[in-house]
Parts: sequence; structure tokens; C-alpha cells
Amino acid sequence: MADLAGTWTVSVSTPMGKQKGAWVFEQNADGSWGGTMEAMGNVNAWNSVSVDGNSFTCEFSMKVMGMEMDGTVEGTLSDDGATIAGKNITKMGAADFDGERA
Repeated sequence: MADLAGTWTVSVSTPMGKQKGAWVFEQNADGSWGGTMEAMGNVNAWNSVSVDGNSFTCEFSMKVMGMEMDGTVEGTLSDDGATIAGKNITKMGAADFDGERA
């Protein structure tokens, strides 16, 4: 099983075009997960991160064009640990994402 921890350069396919950012995942000493997401010029801590094998789910809140947006990321880490991919789900719909280690 590959390790999700680290910094990822991510591209999300949104209605406003591809949005690039950086996601950081950190495993704490107690086994819980945290980190940050940088998107559209904003950096926010993940509200929650859960990892199960090579699958992960994250909850987030961020400001987009002056509005607060909540969402969920559902992703998978490749077996070799080099890439991630999945869906970024908000009230605007689901957007595919992919990323690679920074």
C-alpha cells in the first residue's frame, strides 16, 4: 500500500476551466490525518481526512468568488504512490481531479 502523505500538485476540471492547486496530506502521531488545500489563491485546512487503503475522502470549506463553498473530495492513490485521481464534489456538481507528487 502506498502512502498518501506529502504535497500534491492537483488539477481540478471545473466549469471555469482547469484549476490548479496544491494539496498537502499529513498523518499525525495518533494516526489521524490532516493537511491543507490550496485552490484559487486560497489556502484552507481540510475539515477532515480519512484514508482506507488507497482510497481517501476529505471534507473542505473554502471561499470562491466571495461565497463559502463546502465540498467533499473522493480519491484514490495509485498503487505506486505517484498519482492521485477522483472527484471533487460541491453543490455545483462533481469535477474530476488528478494530481502528482510535488
